Amino acid sequence: MEQKFVTPPNHFGFHAARLFGEQGLLLDGSVAYIEPGGGGPEPAHTHETDHLFYVIEGELAVRCGGETITIRAGEARRVPGAVPHATQNPGAQIAKVLGLTVAPARGDA
Repeated sequence: MEQKFVTPPNHFGFHAARLFGEQGLLLDGSVAYIEPGGGGPEPAHTHETDHLFYVIEGELAVRCGGETITIRAGEARRVPGAVPHATQNPGAQIAKVLGLTVAPARGDA
């Protein structure tokens, strides 16, 4: 996903890029530092809520259903909780990841 950075009106020395739009009800959030090769859970799990991952540094591989999605620094991705999923840091540096828990939108569940 190509990000377009802009300077909002009345700002200076400030460049912002929209990462995602409306995602539903935000329930909580945390920051994770994932060592190279680290991740989890194993085995993959499911639950009622979704994840919204934003990678601050490094990269995060998410096994979701039958595919693996790689999220790189500066990228965000929503992962449906109803689909079996697990994460792993495939990189050589610690991955810094913001993880938000999001309630599925009505009609998604």
